[in-house]
Amino acid sequence: MSGPDGKPGSPTQTEISGKINGWTKKGEVESFKLLGEDKKIYEVIIPDNIFNKIPDAPNPISIQGKNVKIINIKPKKQGGINQLTITEPNQFIVLKDEQSNNVPKSSNLTYQVKQINDGDTIAVTDTSNQEIRVRFACVDTAETPKSESDNNTNNPTDKNQFSWGNKAKERLESIIKVGDQVKLNIVDTDRFGRKVAEVRLLDGTFVQQILVKEGLAMVYRQYLKNCASASIVEQAEAEAKQQRLNIWGDSQFTAPWDWRSTKRSQSQKKSSNQI
Repeated sequence: MSGPDGKPGSPTQTEISGKINGWTKKGEVESFKLLGEDKKIYEVIIPDNIFNKIPDAPNPISIQGKNVKIINIKPKKQGGINQLTITEPNQFIVLKDEQSNNVPKSSNLTYQVKQINDGDTIAVTDTSNQEIRVRFACVDTAETPKSESDNNTNNPTDKNQFSWGNKAKERLESIIKVGDQVKLNIVDTDRFGRKVAEVRLLDGTFVQQILVKEGLAMVYRQYLKNCASASIVEQAEAEAKQQRLNIWGDSQFTAPWDWRSTKRSQSQKKSSNQI
């Protein structure tokens, strides 16, 4: 058998190691973001029929934050992205902790905060200076005004929602500032293309926990299955409720998901009346 130089010998095995830090469902294909130990970012494409046969990977969420090794696949450039397409289950190996000594730990994977949009949404840049919009996993904060009409509303429910939304944003701005470094555990991608992630400071402080514990965010139970730190935010919310902190002491407050649902219904009704 010939080696890479055409001379007899053993074939060179292609091997890429790194950490899974993002996942998107694309039809019958799983798409993962891999932060390689070579400092490169890869998109790993795995058809469902292949993924279901990979050992130690019961579901896409379970391998978030896991160190993996990919063998016998050469990356191909697709739109500027290094893409790895898995065609055999044994090409994708989920490493055990004791096998991960040569793979960078999550503490070394940081993102720079570029913008704080509201109480649960920020924009960051990764090591390749690519901008990523991030929606906080596990929690939901009140909405902030998005237009002049919102700022000038006389609707008591809207004014209350925006007031608490602004307070959540102000508190977040006191926790993390533009230019700061944060760590992300990306667990999903939402319908707006934002990465859904747990956000931590470099010292390990869990940002969502602070907002919930202070009564400025609610546990988003509809999507709690995607929250690796569910028990932490649930405990924080129980404490905030018990102490009636901020939103929990306001009998007029409307949960943000209920407020958005009402606004969508009103908008649809208005549109149908105009037809």
